[in-house]
Amino acid sequence: MLESSLLSPGNILGNRYEIVRELGRGGFGRSYLAIDRNKFHEKCVLKEFAPQVHGQAELIKAKELFEREAGVLYKLRHPQIPAFRELLRVHENQSESLLLVQDYIEGETYLSKLNHRLSQSRVFSEGEVVELLHTLLPVLDYIHRLGVIHRDISPDNIIERERDRLPILIDFGCVKEIAATIVYQYSHAKVETRIGKQGYAPEEQMMRGKVSPSSDLYAVGATALTLLTGKDASTIYNPAEASWEWRKYVQLSPELGTIVDRLLQHNPQHRYQSAAAVIAVLPAITNYTAPTISTPTLITTNSNPIAHANKISQLKTIELSPRNNAAVATTSTQLPTRDPHEWKKPAWQVTKVVSVVFFTCLGISAVVKWVQAIDPIGMVKQQFDNATTSIVKSIPNPFKAPPSVQQRQQDLSQKLKQLNIPAAKFYRQVDRVFYAKHPALNARPLTSKPEDERLRQEWQDLAIELLAKQSN
Repeated sequence: MLESSLLSPGNILGNRYEIVRELGRGGFGRSYLAIDRNKFHEKCVLKEFAPQVHGQAELIKAKELFEREAGVLYKLRHPQIPAFRELLRVHENQSESLLLVQDYIEGETYLSKLNHRLSQSRVFSEGEVVELLHTLLPVLDYIHRLGVIHRDISPDNIIERERDRLPILIDFGCVKEIAATIVYQYSHAKVETRIGKQGYAPEEQMMRGKVSPSSDLYAVGATALTLLTGKDASTIYNPAEASWEWRKYVQLSPELGTIVDRLLQHNPQHRYQSAAAVIAVLPAITNYTAPTISTPTLITTNSNPIAHANKISQLKTIELSPRNNAAVATTSTQLPTRDPHEWKKPAWQVTKVVSVVFFTCLGISAVVKWVQAIDPIGMVKQQFDNATTSIVKSIPNPFKAPPSVQQRQQDLSQKLKQLNIPAAKFYRQVDRVFYAKHPALNARPLTSKPEDERLRQEWQDLAIELLAKQSN
């Protein structure tokens, strides 16, 4: 049997991880908060895998499946996905426990954020949900391209990371799916357990265990409706009609309403088949005010409120490498100091252009002297002067930024003022969408180096595109 052993504060596992406290327990083991003594005492989470199976064959099979799936998760490298450090084996009293070690993140789940708003008779605005979709869907696009399905997307499995406000996708259901499969195959009860939450997972997943990218997208649509209406997804779905009755609780723009309806189609073939397809039709981030509701009710997605509260408040952490999170606060027509919209001519380029100008002028002077010797009347000289004047004028001024770059930035700043949109907030929104499209950058600030020139241009193109959509 894979044993579940209660660990106490101060216990050290693998000569490295010191237990701080127990965070909670689920059907397949416990979770602990620990510190990594080999990594500057960083906080981390240890998730135990201990399904109750009997017999050596079942034990070997359980370990094989778990290690295989843990290996898949370990390969995921995205700044908005939990970083899996290692698979830890703990031997004690002639038994063995398996634990997944994850980095720890400071933040709050979207379920917790929603319940806080419900206590104030508020919910999420359409603009906030659109922004969430813009920054979360690229994460799904990443995992789906690697053949990984999350299986358990819901408001309590998405965290808004405290330091940069980006959504972090936690609690992948693939490991729990393995545990459930093992229990079903080797237990005497033969009660099959499906991974996913009622109302958020589509019928083909809950009833038949069939998953695909479209089943994750269905869960995203249900999550969006929960945030917009303040109602748990299971309460606004009519199973008899296989339809969603959300319009009685919230009024959405036609663009977002159409997207939500397609995400939540009962037939998987009628949904979007990829996260990229949803991103392509998303409206721009808007500035809508969050509506209020008259009779708020707190939402729980767990039969045990205390255990659920432990999970959503603590087991939500993946601390990634830090980034420069300074906000852009300027609304002037000058290029902001933040690197994504900064333009500077590198020194080596200036030197290069100056050298070209110098040697060109030197050559022209020599040719002029030769022409004067053979052309006393001056006709050839006049034609030559006209030609050289055109050449000199065509040489770019190394000390002046391209007018198009300045003009685009001025137009952008003026448009923000006309729409009464705070520039700092808008630039942060553009940052989130931009870095979600480029996870390999790990949210690092762009520089004025030549290798970042294309990225700076792309950032500005994105800003203009988002603002144009919002203006329309």
